[in-house]
Amino acid sequence: MGMFAGSITGGLVFDRFTKFRDLGTAVALATAGLTITCIPRVSKLSVFIALFFIKGYSGTLIQTSMSPSLLVMWVSHPAGIMSFSNTAYGLGSLMAVGLARPFIKKVNYLNNPERPANAS
Repeated sequence: MGMFAGSITGGLVFDRFTKFRDLGTAVALATAGLTITCIPRVSKLSVFIALFFIKGYSGTLIQTSMSPSLLVMWVSHPAGIMSFSNTAYGLGSLMAVGLARPFIKKVNYLNNPERPANAS
């Protein structure tokens, strides 16, 4: 829901107020960083859901504002930079799994006596 609301809001606001696109991107980056920092420390479900909504909202605001910014910066050849930005996003997603692997607890699900039973 946060991503949907962020894309609608970002499209409407950043297309009308192009002067404030960089400021909006900076605020969205700070908000996304703050929510990502706070999410692991939250113990209440309602606060957790609200933070995930805000994270999705601000993350989509960043994406919505950066595409027109890239198109404005690269007026003569925009296709290359747009392809590169999408490729960089995909490579970052692949690298995130490898960076997080040392911090993920390893569980052997085959020989685990506490494994939940399969009801099917």
